[in-house]
Amino acid sequence: MAWTDLCKVVELIEGEGKFVEVGEQAIAVFLVDGKVHVFQDTCPHAGASLAGGIIENGCVVCTWHYWAFNLADGTMPGGGRAKIRIYPARVSGEGADAVVQADI
Repeated sequence: MAWTDLCKVVELIEGEGKFVEVGEQAIAVFLVDGKVHVFQDTCPHAGASLAGGIIENGCVVCTWHYWAFNLADGTMPGGGRAKIRIYPARVSGEGADAVVQADI
């Protein structure tokens, strides 16, 4: 694993996802309450893009069948067995040059 540039912070819109490809991996990047979150883009239920999901109560919610995954650890609220992969994320740089990086 290594820190990988995903996008510039200025490309993100609060509460909306951005799809990014890293090699063969599909990645979703969100800015929520000023913090970046990076996780696998594909919902484990039916394969929908989570970058197109909505944010509710600290979770990304898949718009196909409304499965929710916690932004902090990828688990489902209420104890569901499905889980998404969360990647450590950080912002490197400042201002218009700030870049979202993930340890992928």
